[in-house]
Amino acid sequence: MRKMLRHRVADAILADYIASGTLMPGHALPTVRELQKKYRVCSGTVLSAIAILEAQGLVTSKHGSGCYINGVSQSTKNEEHGSNSSRWIGFIRGNNEAWLHTCTQRGVDSYIRRYDYHLTVAMPEGGYEGEQDGVERMIDAGCDGLVIIPATRTPEQAANDYINKVHLDFPMVLVDMGIPSQNRSQVIFDNYNLGRNMTRHLLARGHKRIAFMQFRTVRAGLPNQSIANRYKGYRHVMADAGKPVVESDIWGVNSDSDQASVQSLADLLYAWREQTNRPTALIAVEDTIAAMTISIARELDISIPDELEIVGFDDIPAGRMIRPSFTTSRPDFTRAGEIASEILVQMISGDLEYPVRYMLPVPVLERDTPAIDNVLTTLGISRDCSEEN
Repeated sequence: MRKMLRHRVADAILADYIASGTLMPGHALPTVRELQKKYRVCSGTVLSAIAILEAQGLVTSKHGSGCYINGVSQSTKNEEHGSNSSRWIGFIRGNNEAWLHTCTQRGVDSYIRRYDYHLTVAMPEGGYEGEQDGVERMIDAGCDGLVIIPATRTPEQAANDYINKVHLDFPMVLVDMGIPSQNRSQVIFDNYNLGRNMTRHLLARGHKRIAFMQFRTVRAGLPNQSIANRYKGYRHVMADAGKPVVESDIWGVNSDSDQASVQSLADLLYAWREQTNRPTALIAVEDTIAAMTISIARELDISIPDELEIVGFDDIPAGRMIRPSFTTSRPDFTRAGEIASEILVQMISGDLEYPVRYMLPVPVLERDTPAIDNVLTTLGISRDCSEEN
């Protein structure tokens, strides 16, 4: 399968400036405008490519300053040159550019350093099977414990989860996507109450009919625990308020690719516009999808938020640049990584002998409209382009 454009640009930046040694750690990448001209793509594609590299820990963006090459981590040096130390912890995360996974990784790394552990990170491909293979490789290589952001399970995979069948005495902690049937220590977010609070927020703003968005894979039987719990909270609050939820209020978005997401969102907005008694608010899956929905709605001359108020989740950096600004949530993934590491260190030392489940609250965040025009001008970014196919 051919990679999407942003991934191809990320690979090109990696090859041209990082792997080649053209730029050394601490040096700044060329500006967005310069990269845009070099690779003949729009600024949005360059920003997405940089986000991929940042999620992989290769670069760091500094507000108002630029994007800088990171140094080689101690854990990477140990892998390359062979460390005599056996005190190391593995972190297994999805093979994508999720900024939140990077925050978790930073939390893990900052905590375990206090106890002289090194961190090795794996981003296996292949979802559930790739995760399982990554676990086996880490344990075979001699790690002392694992922090895992689990892949989404199908019902069949959840029923026969390797997590519950192998290495039962090996210290591991699951973060974010853990489910109750996994008999392991977990650090998760209180998405049920987040769904309740987000729905209450919209009701308090005068909305009487509120739509809720899910990934189509969720509706087809591939559950996402976070979205499922938010949905429960949404349904309970709507029921308590005496607001019926009809089938057309549950929006399914395609997440197979950016193009598929855009098309499904456009179809949903076209259908919404044809309704007579339609929702005036939409709870999107997360910030990226919320931003995409706002952009498409504006192209369709739908007034946001006057006709349709859209909210998201996770407070990702790219979402802060969108106008009009939208309400989101602020989960502390760095703190989740720290807590997971604390639990793991206790398990390794023998001070904790049974699984624990730690739940972190997630506040609703109302953003102020950012004064971003000057920021974009400073960075040399144009608003009027979309990512090429």
